[in-house]
Amino acid sequence: GGQEKVWLANTFFDTTLANAEAVGTTCINLPGSEADARAGFGGNINLQRLREELSRANVAGVVITATNNAGGGQPVSLANMMAASALCRAANVPLVLDGCRFAENAHFIRSREPGMADMSIVEIVQAMSPLFDMMTMSAKKDGLSNTGGWLALRDQYLAERLKGRLIMTEGFTTYGGRAGRGM
Repeated sequence: GGQEKVWLANTFFDTTLANAEAVGTTCINLPGSEADARAGFGGNINLQRLREELSRANVAGVVITATNNAGGGQPVSLANMMAASALCRAANVPLVLDGCRFAENAHFIRSREPGMADMSIVEIVQAMSPLFDMMTMSAKKDGLSNTGGWLALRDQYLAERLKGRLIMTEGFTTYGGRAGRGM
């Protein structure tokens, strides 16, 4: 992120938006269409608008939140993730999965997306994972933890750079973002 950089998303969660804007990043929501919602995937990212925005030189990254909590907990289709991934790769822009409820999203893919009913939740998550360059998840959902979360990166150089920043905000990587009382 940073000043003069733009991040795109299906819809930014409020805390993600606040943190990005605090460092001068511009965030643009690209919510899916009414047709997406009628098909059961109201969390989709608008692919036409994504294509248009990716043509600009200052796009630092794209976030897909699955399910899309800021959009009412709506799921994102696997087809939409695949298309967004292809667009981002063609533009050399990283695609981030905010996997706040990725397993729940996989369930919706299985039950709503044509051709997915015979896939297990694990198989759907395995199909989702290679589409993304990074993944974040807050562990403060469904009683998993009172704090913390995780960040997964394909780029080892970026991972090493972020470890230094993490110490300033969360503590050492061995803490897992958890409070001392929870360890």
